[in-house]
Amino acid sequence: MTSRTMLHALFGAGLACLLAVNVWASDVPPTTEETPTARFNARFSAGDYASALPLALATLELYAKTAPGSPAHLTALLNVGSTQYKLGDFISAIDSFSAAVTLATEQYGETSARAVTPLYSLGMTFLAQQQPDKAMPLLARAIALSRRTQGLFNEEQLAMSVPLASAYRQLGMATEVEREEQYAYRTAEVRYGTNHLRLLPALDRLARWYEESQRPGQARQLHRRAFTIASQPGRTQVNGAVRALIGIGRTYFIEYRDGPEAREPADSSGPGFHFDADANIPTSMAAGYYLDPQADRPLQLAVEIATKAQKSALQFEALMAYGDYLQVAGKTPQAQLQFAAAAKVRNAQITTGELSALDADPFAAPVLLLLRKPAFAKRYDDRPLEDTDIHQTVATFTVNAQGEVTQTKITSSDLSDAHQRQLQNAVSHAVYRPRNVDGQAVPTEAVVLTVVTRSLKAAAKPPAAAPAAPVEPAEPVAPAEPVAPAEPVAPAPQN
Repeated sequence: MTSRTMLHALFGAGLACLLAVNVWASDVPPTTEETPTARFNARFSAGDYASALPLALATLELYAKTAPGSPAHLTALLNVGSTQYKLGDFISAIDSFSAAVTLATEQYGETSARAVTPLYSLGMTFLAQQQPDKAMPLLARAIALSRRTQGLFNEEQLAMSVPLASAYRQLGMATEVEREEQYAYRTAEVRYGTNHLRLLPALDRLARWYEESQRPGQARQLHRRAFTIASQPGRTQVNGAVRALIGIGRTYFIEYRDGPEAREPADSSGPGFHFDADANIPTSMAAGYYLDPQADRPLQLAVEIATKAQKSALQFEALMAYGDYLQVAGKTPQAQLQFAAAAKVRNAQITTGELSALDADPFAAPVLLLLRKPAFAKRYDDRPLEDTDIHQTVATFTVNAQGEVTQTKITSSDLSDAHQRQLQNAVSHAVYRPRNVDGQAVPTEAVVLTVVTRSLKAAAKPPAAAPAAPVEPAEPVAPAEPVAPAEPVAPAPQN
């Protein structure tokens, strides 16, 4: 699924959630099947946006003349903007949603709940236009207004927190991302309880943020908790259980790539498997030295659960995750067995129509699984984007049937020769999932990889300290005259 498709899905789900609770919904008079509003709703719900747009425009024109500034006028504006968004006409959608924001704030005030949906919709449209700098303040304002008018832990804000966190990520605002993900998790916990299945999406989001911020130990604890919740007797949620297991395996991979955050005690929570700590394994070691075999069991179990549940999409996801783990672990023959099984599942999905043959084939080209950037390439990753310059180094090479990189060349770069040599060495040790043809791994020549690095801008560097002015040698000082020791003082007579 592309990022644009995900935004469309998220916008539709979030807008539907918000419209369901809008305070003005009851102000709109009930419609019958013959009215333009009813016909619009039917066309929009069916996904026929081209036919829905004229009806939405006609309804907007009607209310703009007969009830300007009314809740019905505001809803009509939102309907037009939503339809334009679904049609990919983001410029027109921005105009419609901007008009809705203006109408809501002018008619009902800056702090009215009626402004939440217009602000959210406008922010989502800017995000779809790859303008997170414009989307972020609108989405943040919508969530703040939602909390003020509907309660600090209201359920409706959960849909809005996902795109807001995405905007923060794109702007490199790590502190704000974490705050939003933690608040969303806390909101879900307050609304649904500590062991409810509806807590799983927020748990997964927070765990993935910990993964992104190189805290695999904390992420693993959340994934384990998610597995415990998803595998409760009598109400097992297969999707949640399998994805939690895949997440657990992924955290071990992150430790292998970046080094461990901290080694936590073995966890036996949740039925079905147990993580045994090996007393002979050091508690801390350099990145790249050791791929923890504890990742094997949860990934293997994910495949077993998905296969038993006969959920082909989930089975494919688990097989690929397990295969990737085995490939990175250097167990190429075992990895190829998992990839072959995954390819078989995918072919069955195409045969049954569950998947289109035109969908992206994960085996059509080599896929990068592991690249350890040298230290200089990660030095400024935690700095704000505006403080850094972006550099791109392009490498070409061959990926053989074992997923190894050979014949590496740097074809373009603006880095120093020394830094280019370090990147070339890193690329030469990368691990790929090889291209597969008819279930067999094959070599691929002329593979291109662009490695992005950052350097600190001159304006962001601390000023160099000025050299100290030379100090004139001081005149020699004559030694002081020796002082005669004081005469001892006789003790006072005792009575």
